[in-house]
Amino acid sequence: MFLGSCAGVFLSVDPRSGRPLWDYDITNDGDARSFHGDMVFTDSLVIIGTDPRRSHVYAFEKQTGKVRWMVPLAEGLGTDIVRQGARAYGVTLDDELLCIDIDTGEVVWRFRSEPLPEEGHFSLGSSPAVDDGVVYFGARSGFVFAFDAATGKEIWRRDLGSECVTSLVKIDTGLLVGTRDAVVHRLDPRDGSSLATLGFMSHLRGALVPAGDVVLAYFADEGWYGDLVALEPSLEGVRWSLEPPSGTTWPTSRPFVYESWVLAGTGDGEIRAIDLRNGQEAWSHPVDPTHDWSEDGTRVFGRHESSLFVGTFSGVLYAFDVRFPE
Repeated sequence: MFLGSCAGVFLSVDPRSGRPLWDYDITNDGDARSFHGDMVFTDSLVIIGTDPRRSHVYAFEKQTGKVRWMVPLAEGLGTDIVRQGARAYGVTLDDELLCIDIDTGEVVWRFRSEPLPEEGHFSLGSSPAVDDGVVYFGARSGFVFAFDAATGKEIWRRDLGSECVTSLVKIDTGLLVGTRDAVVHRLDPRDGSSLATLGFMSHLRGALVPAGDVVLAYFADEGWYGDLVALEPSLEGVRWSLEPPSGTTWPTSRPFVYESWVLAGTGDGEIRAIDLRNGQEAWSHPVDPTHDWSEDGTRVFGRHESSLFVGTFSGVLYAFDVRFPE
């Protein structure tokens, strides 16, 4: 199992015992301290970006932690790394889309959208999407672009009029992306034309996660951590929306789908399992009843075989047997 800490350490952990197998301190290479995006794997490598500044995209050898290659960046890369074939793609904090050769670490092509908005900040969840030889990029300028994934040649662009602040996700109904003006757009992936829009009182944040016949996301209100929402993929409406329990928040970085539930962590240290069909809570489970959660919260989830993993803001990793109540 692989994980990154905002103390600037990337490490491999035995998922059965929790024993560290190897670690790498990125603070020796520059100013970066954080890992915010999902990593991507090959047979022998794990590839991940770091941020904020004087940072790198790293390719670590899975077994040893040896750095196979690293790509230096003036501004960090906080989005997910996405892959198609022998290429990996991600977006830097200064809104530059990179295409990287997985074998060598060479930057094959790059594209920066301009102008950047005068206000606001880069959304760490603004990850690109890649499908069938095309990479889709939602920029801070408000444009969505489609490029030939191999060459970087622009196929089309579409001006949405407001900064893109969610990941792009390509599903059967089209290409979905959320913008800062609190609108979710469904575009035709062939030419970028608008198929549907859905407006809200506040904008979504981070990853849009397809799950069965809904698309999951979090709102960015109440100091960043808003309601959990399940959208109809057609954007005809909202299937359900769920506020966090009274007195707490949903600080989880992205919706995590497990079986027929989406797991959401709370700011006071509980796991809540929400039925994907109707948004009803199926069960809850405390992460650690003995811990003081006043300055903490559940941040990320992971799964390996029969274990569920929960990472916290304070840097503690917990492992649970997944045989929770039905």
